[in-house]
Parts: sequence; C-alpha cells; structure tokens
Amino acid sequence: MIIVGVADIHGDGTALDRVLSSESVIDAVLLLGDITNFGTTEDAEAIVKIARSHADKVFGIDGNCDPPEVGDWLTVSQISLRGRAVNLGAIYFLGIPRSLPCPGTTPNETDEEGFESMCTQARELVPAAQPFALVTHQPPLNTVCDRSFLGHVGSAAISRFIEEEKPLVCLCGHIHEGAGVDRIGDCIVANPGPVRRGSYVLLEVESGVVRKLELKHCA
Repeated sequence: MIIVGVADIHGDGTALDRVLSSESVIDAVLLLGDITNFGTTEDAEAIVKIARSHADKVFGIDGNCDPPEVGDWLTVSQISLRGRAVNLGAIYFLGIPRSLPCPGTTPNETDEEGFESMCTQARELVPAAQPFALVTHQPPLNTVCDRSFLGHVGSAAISRFIEEEKPLVCLCGHIHEGAGVDRIGDCIVANPGPVRRGSYVLLEVESGVVRKLELKHCA
C-alpha cells in the first residue's frame, strides 16, 4: 500500500494537486494538519476533494490553523483520525490534532495536559500486539522535526507516548522549518514540511511492515 502524507496545506489546493500528481499510484492520503488557513468547512471540503481525486482513502487531523468547526467536519465526514484506529496495510493509524500555544493567536491549540489526555485516549485504541503509526500535527519534542527558530518546540507528552507505546512511525507537521526525518527509539519521525514547497512523505506498507519511508519533493 502506497500512502502519501502531506502537512500544512493552508488551503493551497493547487500545491496539493501538484504534489499528489507526482505519484502515479496512491492508495491513501494522510492530511497532517493545517488543512485550511483559518478557513471554513467548505475550504476543508475543497482540499479533501482534491485529495480524493488522487486516492480513494483520505484521512487526517486538524491543525492549529483549522478552526474547531473544521475538526468537527472531519469527524462527521469520517476523515478524522482522532479517537479511532484506521487499518492501512495491516498498520493501525491513530491521530492527535492541534498544536501547543503559538507565538501568535491560532484557533485550535492545547497544552501539554491536553496532549497527555489525547495520548491516553489513543492508548486505548491500539489493538494488543498490533503495529500502529501515529499522525500528529504537533511534532514530538527534541527531534529535527520540532526544531524552529526558537529552538525545540515539540510536545513532551507526544514524545513520552512514542517512547512508551513504540509506534512504527510518527508523521507530523506544524514546524515549517523542521522538515526532516529523525528517530525516537525505533520509531521513525517524519515532518515533510509545508505542501507549498512541493514536499511530502511517501510510505510503503505491507502486512504490518513499513517497507519504505522517504521525504520527497516534486518539481
């Protein structure tokens, strides 16, 4: 199964279409937050429509620039990965939305206590002894993926969750300058950076195994 993860779309459907068009076969698209740029449910629906023109399966989470009604729409539309586990290639994908408080005001933030609560809920969704992956907007703390101009700004709660529960991968976004791949233990952490740069993460999974994970850029 070929899975493409895209982060920080910010309502740019043209850039999203360009990125997804660079792969000839995509089985699923994962939207890693900031689907809109302080937009509406209609804006989110337009982005999802573009993603669905390239893949039958589209899932994701809302980011800090997605107003709460966008997150509600993702849930009602069965797109949100928050509070559910979706099986793709025999790997269960779980989602944790939102971000920590930002220097500027954004509509969809939480604190470490909020992330701790969402991580606790996610633990209950992991089937016993089954491989799973984590989809977050906020990166975990202390990787290349959370390194901003202010230093490391990731979530300690998400890092603890990864250390304790050992997902195969964590796909994240939010920190535009934190694009890259790192590890927490055996978990591969990947932040593709914003879609407008033509960047995305490509996953090949089969029978509960990650065959390939790479960051890619389209022309």
